[in-house]
Amino acid sequence: MQDYNLTFNLTENLNLTNGNWGLAGNGSFQYAGQTYTLGLTTDHFNVSNYNASFNQDFGNGVSFNIGLTFDPNTNSFTGQFNLVISGF
Repeated sequence: MQDYNLTFNLTENLNLTNGNWGLAGNGSFQYAGQTYTLGLTTDHFNVSNYNASFNQDFGNGVSFNIGLTFDPNTNSFTGQFNLVISGF
């Protein structure tokens, strides 16, 4: 199995008074001799109420996506992170 040297950090918060999200993420990974980097702020995400998502298609079969949901009943975040490499 290939090591992609994936590193990624994500912070999130949601102001329950005004509904504003605060999101920041950064990271990098290597594939097929190329280094891919991401530097994200709230403006990069699609936000709808308690949900936030981000999708990036780098081309050549490489894509990256994040989905976040805030549950006000438990005051907690859940999320999904996908790095998809296809076509090899």
